[in-house]
Amino acid sequence: FLVEFYFYHLLLSLKNYDNLKFDFFAAKKDADWKDKAEDFSSKLSVLFEDFEETNEKKFSKQEKQEFNARKNEHIKSILYYSLTSNTGDLSQLHEIRSESVKCLCNETEICQNYLNVTNPYSRFDIICDNSGAELFSDIYLSVFFLVYGLAKKVVLHLKPCPFFVSDATIDDFSKLVSALTKNGKNTELLDFISKKKIEVWTNDFWVEPYYFDKMPDDLKNHFDKSDLVIIKGDLNYRRLVGDFNNYTDETKSSIKFETLEERCFFKNKSNKNIPLVAPRVLKSDVFVGIDTVFEAIGRNSDSQFKTDGK
Repeated sequence: FLVEFYFYHLLLSLKNYDNLKFDFFAAKKDADWKDKAEDFSSKLSVLFEDFEETNEKKFSKQEKQEFNARKNEHIKSILYYSLTSNTGDLSQLHEIRSESVKCLCNETEICQNYLNVTNPYSRFDIICDNSGAELFSDIYLSVFFLVYGLAKKVVLHLKPCPFFVSDATIDDFSKLVSALTKNGKNTELLDFISKKKIEVWTNDFWVEPYYFDKMPDDLKNHFDKSDLVIIKGDLNYRRLVGDFNNYTDETKSSIKFETLEERCFFKNKSNKNIPLVAPRVLKSDVFVGIDTVFEAIGRNSDSQFKTDGK
């Protein structure tokens, strides 16, 4: 873990990043998604159009129930999209591209129950991972939370500098937003950003070799006001669980939760749990909370299941 971080900081130093501010991974990152930009833009447009259509309509009681059922299905599909988008990672020795993934731990229903609310939560936070398709999925998820009244605000946490090749930075975010709003499309997205309903934050902690229990106070104070923290990707998962895998089989399978409120990212100042979701495609040996039966299924169906992103 420490060696990986040291390598990228050494690279930043050799490239004189502090003075030049040049993203030497940018060309590779941009090439990975530019041919998908129109598809991304169209997908986001459909989300805005669907919302406008339903928002202007007065529902009967039955229609409202049907709408809520569709919304729950939409939540399910978006969470799955968010997960499968994490398969792309340019830092891997062998490029990972999976059209679909095999879920060894699927807790979508718990997420749906938490998001089944009448009044929106105040704020959700997404700790982002990769640029390109995954960053688009984070933007798409943020817009969904806002337009369907699940949250009043979403904060995206990005890296302050180029890191692990494909990790998302503010420049990556701005390029993607420009592509999504090209030719006057998706102006609602720009409105969300200008009104700070979608915010982008960076912090040096995201590129420092520390686990989440060493998070600085200023960042902890920020998350203190969050109603949900979504932690994306394999590296953030490793930082979350301490990057070690010496849990016993009994411990692994006993980490079960009936509600998101039981799964604590941190406790806030009122000693209330801050709910956590960690969608992650396996790219390293570390994992907890997986039933031993499903672990065996993964191992027997794919000898490289812990590292091949499938």
